Amino acid sequence: MKRITVKTGQTAFDIALQEYGHPEGVLWLSDDNNLDGLQLASGQELIIRAELIDRDVVNFFKNKGINPVNH
Repeated sequence: MKRITVKTGQTAFDIALQEYGHPEGVLWLSDDNNLDGLQLASGQELIIRAELIDRDVVNFFKNKGINPVNH
């Protein structure tokens, strides 16, 4: 497990794509961080599992230096 800090504008779905490679990772985020809904605050720390759903997607974001943010 690791910890990350939510960037301004990031949603739970953005984090799920970035860290797990799939929107279904939202369920892991919610369970592991006791989220009440899917609203995240800038600067909030989240626990991230070591497992991945789609390694190719995670590597794409990592290799391009992209942090997904929906506005």
